[in-house]
Amino acid sequence: MTNKPKIIMIGRHGKAPQKPEGGSFDTLLPEAVPELYKQGIHLQEYGFQPADASLRHTSSKRTRMSGEAVLAGIFGYTQPETVEDIAQSDLTDVQTIEDTRLNLRKPVHSNMAVYKAQGAGPQVDFGIQNPNVDMYEGEPIMPYATLRADTRASIMDAVQDPRDLGLMVTHASMTEPSLITLVNSGRSTPVERIADVGGTFGMAEFAELKIEEDGGIYKATLHYKDQDFKVDLDNI
Repeated sequence: MTNKPKIIMIGRHGKAPQKPEGGSFDTLLPEAVPELYKQGIHLQEYGFQPADASLRHTSSKRTRMSGEAVLAGIFGYTQPETVEDIAQSDLTDVQTIEDTRLNLRKPVHSNMAVYKAQGAGPQVDFGIQNPNVDMYEGEPIMPYATLRADTRASIMDAVQDPRDLGLMVTHASMTEPSLITLVNSGRSTPVERIADVGGTFGMAEFAELKIEEDGGIYKATLHYKDQDFKVDLDNI
């Protein structure tokens, strides 16, 4: 790590067309692209270059494209206006990784009827409180403990990566375990409800982990929805 901080952004893909049964089609709406670009502009002050960055995304192309649009903003490239424009940004030197640990699980992940009606919040809360249970409201689900373990492993890889800039882009119900793992590392009382730490992620919404070194001592802070949380890197 150089004198600049290490930054890891963890978030949900941009706005996508919605399926009637719940969930997203695997593309981005045109208005999502400039919105994602703007999520990275505030990091231009650090002078990150493509060789400084890694992008971890799922097997869904909308997560990869979302990360690329954010990176274009961080690097100060011309703002893309469409999905096709994203490809004009030179990201050749970015380490891009398809991280299947961040994927939605197939064929079973969530109770989609509940998700469509109420969003990810109720099921996330159920998982926090019942981490090993594989049924929710009469439907099979992936246990929260599995999602927590997989997203934690991805976070650890991003933290240990020698590059100073990392992006992790995934889906609703996968972002929240990542957030809670980081918040819980720095507190004695574990999170019991996602609302206690700001609620679920909206599309194109990111949490930002900043790691700074001072005399060999590392300080880590997570910023999410106008809140700052202490992170203990030895306790993730």
